[in-house]
Parts: sequence; C-alpha cells; structure tokens
Amino acid sequence: MPHPSRGPLTRPGISPLLRLLPALLPALLLPGAASGQLVGGPIVPSGHLRLDIDANYVTWSERFGLRSEGGSVVEEVEPLGWNLSSDALGSDRLPAAALTEARLRTLFGNADYRLNLGSTNHLFAAHIRRVPLGFRLGVFPWLTVGASFPMVQRKLDSELVYTPGEANAGLAPPASLRAPFMNEYGNALAEARTVIAGLCGVDESAPECQAGRAMLAEGDALLGSLGALFGEAVFFPLEGSAAGRDLAGRVDAVRTGLSDIGVTSFTAPLPLGTPLDRAAFDSLVVVPVFGTTGLPVEDMDALWEPGDLEVSAAIQVLNLTPRPPDPPGPGEAADSVVVPEQESGGGFRVRLGVAGTLRLGTGSPQDTLREFLDMEVAEGQMDIEARAFGGVDWARRVGLTFDVRYGIASPLYVRRRVGPPDMGFAPRPPPETVQWQPGNYLEYAITPQLLLTPQLAVGFVYRSFSRAADSFAGEAADVAALSLETEAEVRSMGVDVRYSSFLGGGFPVVARFGWEAARSGSGGRTPRTGRVRFGASLFWRLWGGGRQPRDEAAPTPGGARPGR
Repeated sequence: MPHPSRGPLTRPGISPLLRLLPALLPALLLPGAASGQLVGGPIVPSGHLRLDIDANYVTWSERFGLRSEGGSVVEEVEPLGWNLSSDALGSDRLPAAALTEARLRTLFGNADYRLNLGSTNHLFAAHIRRVPLGFRLGVFPWLTVGASFPMVQRKLDSELVYTPGEANAGLAPPASLRAPFMNEYGNALAEARTVIAGLCGVDESAPECQAGRAMLAEGDALLGSLGALFGEAVFFPLEGSAAGRDLAGRVDAVRTGLSDIGVTSFTAPLPLGTPLDRAAFDSLVVVPVFGTTGLPVEDMDALWEPGDLEVSAAIQVLNLTPRPPDPPGPGEAADSVVVPEQESGGGFRVRLGVAGTLRLGTGSPQDTLREFLDMEVAEGQMDIEARAFGGVDWARRVGLTFDVRYGIASPLYVRRRVGPPDMGFAPRPPPETVQWQPGNYLEYAITPQLLLTPQLAVGFVYRSFSRAADSFAGEAADVAALSLETEAEVRSMGVDVRYSSFLGGGFPVVARFGWEAARSGSGGRTPRTGRVRFGASLFWRLWGGGRQPRDEAAPTPGGARPGR
C-alpha cells in the first residue's frame, strides 16, 4: 500500500475480472482433452512428501468503522488513523487534557468548554508480510500430517498533518514562569491581608473593609484555582484565546483591587500556554508527563520475527470418482498424472475431508502497550482450528471447492492500555496485566474453478470471515472497554491461479498466485485489507509405488491465519 502522501490506495476492482470472461468462455465451450485436478485440499498421496513455501502480503489503510454521532450509530469505511485524528484535539483523544478541561469548566461555569490543541490527521498504511515454510506427508491414503512455521514482518507508513487552526490551548507554561508568578501573587495577597485588617479594625461595616474582604476572597479563590491548574495541567489556554483572555482578565481584576488598597507589588503577567508545533506534538506520546508514554507515531519497518508453529492432520472421508485413476509413471507425483477426458469416464468427481490444526503460540504478540495502532497481528497464543474441505469437478474442466474453518483461541495474559476505542492515545496502564480471551472465529471460502489448459487453472474466490468479541478480565475498573469494537465481519472476493509443471529430474512442482480484497465488513476496528499470496509446492515419493489417489495439488485459496 502506498504511503498516504504518494496517493490513495488503488484496489483492483471486479470489473477487470469480468473483462476476462470472454477469454475464459472458449475454454469451457470448445471440445478438447481437458485434464488435471480442480479440487484442492491438504491431502497428499500415501508415501509422498510435499514441501510448501508461501508468501502472504496483507496491506490496508482503511477500516470498517463504528462510531456514535449525535446519538446515532454510524457504520462506514474510515481511515485507519481515525481514532488518532481530530478536528479539535483535546480530551476526546488525549486523556491528559481531561483534568484541565474539567477544572476550567468549573472555573468558567461553562460545561461546554473544550480544550482545542489544533487539528490532526494521521494517515497510515499498514503492511504485514508472512512467509510460512511447511511440509505435508501422506502417511496413509486417507491420512496426511504436516507442520508449518511462519516468519512475520510488520511495516507501517505514517504521515501526520498537524494544523494549529483554531487552537485555544497549548503546552502549559514552564515552571520557570509559573513559580515567580505564583510567589508574587501569594506575597501580594499576604500584604493585602495586613492592609485590610487595618481597615476593618477601625470599622468592619465601612465600605472599604467590605470591598477589601470581597477582593481578598476573590483573589484567594483564583490563586487556589491557578495553583491547581499549574500543578496538574500539561495543557493551558493560549494567549488571545477566549479562555486565556478570561483568565488574564480575572488576574487583572485582582491586581486592580490590590492597587486600590495600596498594594502595588503584584506586577507579574499571567503565564499562558505555548502553542504546539510539530516537534511538540510528537512529544505528546513519548514524554511521560503527558500520561501516554509510548513509541513515536512514525514510520516503522520491524525485523522479521518467528510466528506461531502449526501442526496439523487431515483425513479424507470421501473420494468418489467415475473410475480409478491410472497409476503414476516412474518419478511422477500422483497429482501430475494426466488422464484424458475420454478415458476418465467423464462425470462428477467428489471429495470431502476434515482436518485439525494446533497453533503452539511460539510467536510474540504485538506490543500494544507502546504502539498505538493495533495491526491485528495474531501471534503468541495457542489456537485450535477445525476444518472441513472438499469440492466437486466435472469432466476435469469445471470445479467448485469449499473450505470451512472454525477456531478457538486460548486465553493470554497481556498488558494493555485501558480506554474506549476512540481514545487513540489511551493512558499508559499500571504494571498489572489483563487476561485476554480472543473471540472464536468462523471462516468459509467458496471457489469456482476453471481448467484453462492441462497445467493452468483459475478460480474466483468468495470468502467470509467473522469473529466474536474478545473478552478481558483484570483489576482496572473500565477493563470492559477493551472488548468494544472487537467483533469483526469481513467479506472479500478475489482470484486464485495455479500452474502445474515439472522440474528437471521429474520432480513435479505446483505454483500458485492469489489476490483478494475486502468488499464489505463491520465491527469498528476491522481492517479493510487487500491480500496478495503466492507460493510453490514440491513433491517427493518416499515409499510405495503402486496405485495412489491423486494428490490435492495445493491448499485451497486462503489458509492464512485470520486477524487478531
């Protein structure tokens, strides 16, 4: 996916695929000796070893968002960095601004007052590269076992557009300005108390006494409010803003009252906020005083890391063919055998199988404690996945495959920032961990396939993926907020191309290429992904030499681990 500054994401549409249909129809309608294998799956012939290498590239810059506006729920595609962006950055994104905002609302008597640090727009393009290396071994004609170990790399393109715009607040004034002001203010009020005590000692009902006491009470209240703001605030109203003028006016009113009773030692101006610039904005998520303390939101190109080791077993439960296939020739894998249509008896060929996969959690989960963008990297947890697969082909020319997966994840203890989904810069959590129970997922894919030549097949993929909401348990009072917007549904479409050939020495090889793009979805934080996948399989006969069932040349399209 391109960097945001290099232009919008271009997603290959369905229309180019439709334009291919005129070229594909002759392969269906013209007579000829079509052969090969259209039904895909994880079964390998008995005595054969298949080595697989696959490369998966997933990229996205948008998500299927969910938010509330004006009391209504809005579901639409939104930029990936939406929860880190704001037209008026304040307590909606930065929790450190909430306390200052609350104190100023009380001081001004205005419940609608909001700090505004400026306009921010975070543009992100996330990428995940995943390269599994694996093998499958045909133990019996009906049983195949295998294992796969992936290497994973994450990459993030980031661009921040910050505009001060109509900002009314900035960084709180430094201690070098606050301390002299507060000291001078406090000393002036102490001097005023002495003067007012003298005035009231003569006649407490005198107007000068009453006015002096009122001025002193107002000055003490304002001094206390400013002390609380200066002591806790990391943001403060700017000079020239409505709130800045209001505060300065209140200080000037006290200064005038002091001058009226002869106290002229209070001359220090009220220090106000410092406008943000890009460097100051970048520091908001790094410097601990701002309450977030994470990594800078910038480009990232992580190192390759090991993912989760998978072990699996597949059982063929049904294999209906018009007639038994011819035995493979010397040095050939069973999948490479070409049986002319006129010799195969025509008709339908049906296969059905089941499989189970155990993911051992050998990878490392994403460090969401320091990273503010959840890249949906599902590593470091133990999963169990059940699978049913199979399909049908007719005359070895047209086929339809299906693949259904259901996964259950085990709980995992992690450290997370606790906050609602729209608070992108949620506060850094205490050392306590939370128990994360990922939601179960269901995925199914349906792939009509066309055999264009004895070696080349193309399939059109429809995939649906859904995941239940995650659950979290911990000591934080609002830990339930972590479960919000973790449900996900995605429907995608794409194309799958496979080519079978031979290498020198008679070793068969199967090459495959796939592309998919998410067309619709829901959930809130569900990525709108594009996916490119390519790989190859090599076959070796280890034992046996008699008749073997045809190998399923390659896994059905998909098989990449779902997000989260």
